[in-house]
Amino acid sequence: MKIIAGEFKDRRLETPENYDIRPTSSRIRESIFNLLMYEIEDSYFVDLFAGTGGVGLEALSRGAGKCLFCDSDRASAAIIKRNVAACRAEDRSRIVSGDFMKALRSVREKVDIFFIDPPYATDLCARALEAIDSLDLLASNGIIIAEHDRRDSLPERVGGLVLYRDKKYGRVVLSFYVRRLGVRTRGGITLTKALYSGSFDPMTNGHLDIIKRSSRMFDVLVVGVVANPRKNPLFTLEERVEMIKEATMDIPNVEVDSFTGLLAHYVNDNNFDAVVRGLRATSDFEYEIQMAQMNARLFRPGTESVFLMTSPKYSFISSSMIKEVVSLGGSVNGLVPQNILAKIKEKYSIREVSK
Repeated sequence: MKIIAGEFKDRRLETPENYDIRPTSSRIRESIFNLLMYEIEDSYFVDLFAGTGGVGLEALSRGAGKCLFCDSDRASAAIIKRNVAACRAEDRSRIVSGDFMKALRSVREKVDIFFIDPPYATDLCARALEAIDSLDLLASNGIIIAEHDRRDSLPERVGGLVLYRDKKYGRVVLSFYVRRLGVRTRGGITLTKALYSGSFDPMTNGHLDIIKRSSRMFDVLVVGVVANPRKNPLFTLEERVEMIKEATMDIPNVEVDSFTGLLAHYVNDNNFDAVVRGLRATSDFEYEIQMAQMNARLFRPGTESVFLMTSPKYSFISSSMIKEVVSLGGSVNGLVPQNILAKIKEKYSIREVSK
């Protein structure tokens, strides 16, 4: 067996002879790290039931910051030690010779990626998942990958962990778990949390329609007002936030926030379950599907894009159209919330006076 890619590429690893061990195949390792392409850099990787240490060393080779290896068999732990030394990765590695609970209890910081590959036809996968959850070891954006036989079914939820995908390779299955997103409330209940973002310059009744409908789908809906320096907005960021707060004050589970920069960074940093987007026409769909496909690569695992069709009576409305109509003296009654309509009229009155 050898390292597939990265710093230690083509380095051959020691494997035991005449010993009951089942290293993860090259095909599966390649698949794992293709899926982890955007998560591996500088991550804290834990290789439980490590065997030869091949998966953990592959992680270090591809840019992981450090790795904890664990195996209950002393012979395996000795092989891991020699393989780590052969790759000159001692400064980024720690090896625990003992059962997985001993290793997990020794962890003193959040882990970005767990790889669990115990002997098949045992309950060790489920027990390891339960321990990771109960000890609260997984980082908020972390991921757990459990390799198991297809006949060994794993639960869809383990405490605060949720299964979000399976990948099958013949008789082998990789199950991917993430921490259920959202916020914790009294009693430890986890709430689903979604983001509806836009510039909202100004917010229209079409936006408000999406907000009201989304608020019934999720426990918490955050309206994220984007500060886009490339635009010359009618309203300042602070004004837009305050207007939306006033317009949504009767919807108890709606919060209003603002952010700058990449949407995916804000989504990942704040642990959203979903990003809501409104669709008005076919042209919106073409643009939004491209953005959703890109975001699928950038969002942390388990975050979904959710599309809602705008109600027909609002499907023609846009913020730019509202501003243009008001600037030319037209009426937009019924197309924007009343508090925002007054602010728009006030803004254009000030502009007329200043000319």
